[in-house]
Amino acid sequence: MKNKLSILFASLVLSAGILGSMVYVNEANTALKETNHWQNLEGEKLSLAALYAQGKLDRVGKRRLAAAYRQDGELDKSAELLRKLWIEPASAEDFSKDAQELASLYSEMGAFDSAMESYRSILDFDKARLSGADAQIGRDLTNLAACHYLKACCQSEPLARRKELQQSLNLYGDARRTIAAVDTISLEKRKQMLEVIDGNMQLARLDL
Repeated sequence: MKNKLSILFASLVLSAGILGSMVYVNEANTALKETNHWQNLEGEKLSLAALYAQGKLDRVGKRRLAAAYRQDGELDKSAELLRKLWIEPASAEDFSKDAQELASLYSEMGAFDSAMESYRSILDFDKARLSGADAQIGRDLTNLAACHYLKACCQSEPLARRKELQQSLNLYGDARRTIAAVDTISLEKRKQMLEVIDGNMQLARLDL
């Protein structure tokens, strides 16, 4: 049986293919005369890689290079660069942004333990700098819970799968209590966040 992660990625690929077909039909043969996306991507990647080798890329440039590697399927290179960014001194916003991107990439690669390491670092970081209930901590808990769920979907051993699903539910419960206690967001925003968490919890319970 295919796991949900494979189905999700397959759906994304299918959507991209459909979109690409629509663009081709709309633009007809003129699209063949233009530099395509992959040529542009390759050019940008080579240019940024050359600057990186010379030590001339700032943090934004390094992110662009990591994104180019990721789009071109060179996930290991993208992860290596993002991990270097993650451990460099940075502002709170930059630390969180780079760790989130790294965790997302690790999840895409199926390296869920590494993804959870990144998500936990963000959670610990936010807990240390934010007081009381905060929407960002709720987001961190939700991301970590989702990662445990994805890992569970890839487990073939029932006990290991159940362990990950239970951990996911526990973290979703923590996220729900955190978001419910936040008083710095609108009622509508809180409602939306809780609905997402409740939907994810229901899915995890069904699989459990």
